[in-house]
Amino acid sequence: SIFYPLAGVNRILLFFVFIYQLSKIDNSREGFKAIFVGVLFGAVISAFIGILNQYEIISLDWYRLQYAKGRLQSLFLNPNWFSEFVAIAIPFILLGFVRKTSNSLWIVFLLSVLILCEIAIILTGSRTGWIVYPMVLITCWFFFYLSRKSEESGSKFGLAKILFLILKNNLNSEKS
Repeated sequence: SIFYPLAGVNRILLFFVFIYQLSKIDNSREGFKAIFVGVLFGAVISAFIGILNQYEIISLDWYRLQYAKGRLQSLFLNPNWFSEFVAIAIPFILLGFVRKTSNSLWIVFLLSVLILCEIAIILTGSRTGWIVYPMVLITCWFFFYLSRKSEESGSKFGLAKILFLILKNNLNSEKS
């Protein structure tokens, strides 16, 4: 239909209006935080429920249509929608790593949540999710690394040097 692209433009305009209206509220920070925390918990809970359903510990057959048998779709009607939702929620999980007061138990918890979401995306059978998830992880780690290094040194690094340092650190951590 020729109206499908127009509906997409309409949706993005509605998102921008929503963001603008929410940012005009006095305590908009709390509103945005509530939305982001809701997306994060929604992704983690749906990944957990989806994995339990995939291994037949619980059954969601009463809840959803049988769109794709054998593919994890959790509480969504489509496995691709589920994998996209989880991939979009990953940056909110990664924000937990940049907290100033992180202890080892918190880091283990965040890594287990990342692994849970990764397993859920793999079980969806969504090739797009398989590509987007690592791209989101790499992009977020890149920006966290960039911001942390610029804070430590007080100067900007060249893009090539930052990419080299990230690859070097990842290779060193894989060897150990």
